[in-house]
Amino acid sequence: MALFGNLLKNDPTAQMLGLSKPQRKRKKKRSSKKMTSSESKIARAVARSVKASVSKSKKKYR
Repeated sequence: MALFGNLLKNDPTAQMLGLSKPQRKRKKKRSSKKMTSSESKIARAVARSVKASVSKSKKKYR
């Protein structure tokens, strides 16, 4: 199993997927309060509406 872990450590795709060990660095950045499900829903809805309005305005001024 140790050998498998070593392979994952040196594999960039595994690092991207977060399978490799050096994950601790990334976790510290997200120490800010996690969004509740309702908050994330609201945020997603806002993002969707903003995206829609932007694409509409782009079409208008093309």
